[in-house]
Amino acid sequence: MQDGSVGISGNGRFVVFATTAKLVTTSTAGAVANQDGDNVLDVYVRDRDTEGDGNYDERDTASTYLVSLPTTGNSTLAGLPTISADGTLIAYEEGANIRVVRLEVTNGRPTITTVETFAGSRPSLGVNGADGAIAYQRPVSTVSTVFTRAITGAGATVAVGTERSIGAGTTPQLDTSGRFVAFSVADNGVSTVRAGAAAGGATKLVSRADGSLGNGNGPSGSLAGGVGGSTIVAPEVAVLADGNTGGASIGFSSDATNLLADGVDNNGRR
Repeated sequence: MQDGSVGISGNGRFVVFATTAKLVTTSTAGAVANQDGDNVLDVYVRDRDTEGDGNYDERDTASTYLVSLPTTGNSTLAGLPTISADGTLIAYEEGANIRVVRLEVTNGRPTITTVETFAGSRPSLGVNGADGAIAYQRPVSTVSTVFTRAITGAGATVAVGTERSIGAGTTPQLDTSGRFVAFSVADNGVSTVRAGAAAGGATKLVSRADGSLGNGNGPSGSLAGGVGGSTIVAPEVAVLADGNTGGASIGFSSDATNLLADGVDNNGRR
């Protein structure tokens, strides 16, 4: 299985993942079929509740659907899938592009319809909404830049809006509401985390409290061409209970030794 490739809908029903394995899948007609025999990385979604009754008691009959390979013979590399919290949208890398598809399952039979394909990588989905239902990265003049797009509508009327630049950065993550985005960015050669509203505007540095903390004195993880410092990996975003009025919790990993003012993290490890 591809590293970092697993996503799950908010109610736990749908799980998306990427693998080169030859999986037995269920076709749109509800028949069992081994559709994937190309040994190429493909995206799948697993339905843990084919009856749609809210009881996940169908372990042996749960269906796995092939998302990225609708016809045998398509050898385009696909991976890093993400699924919206409501389970209706899946986004994944397809070569140098991101493909957004709509997922509908009726009586154990899936319908997977492409909504839009555009240049980018590392997609992250929230729920449908005007703030920023998808975040991703793509290079602008060789600089990796984070973008968000609104996703509006439902069913056959789902539409992806125009992209909005959030700023230079990588590995963006949206919270499940699509309102907040966090991402990694190099700051004077040090990898840091910034976060802000997915709809655009200013972002805040969240991986250090002030200029004296997390300022790159970590013993490892130096960036190429940088001055040494902490390496930040894949920030994660979660809306707090007061998410409707603002506020989000950001988690990230780092090998810096001075993120904490009391200096208790001094083992030099991520």
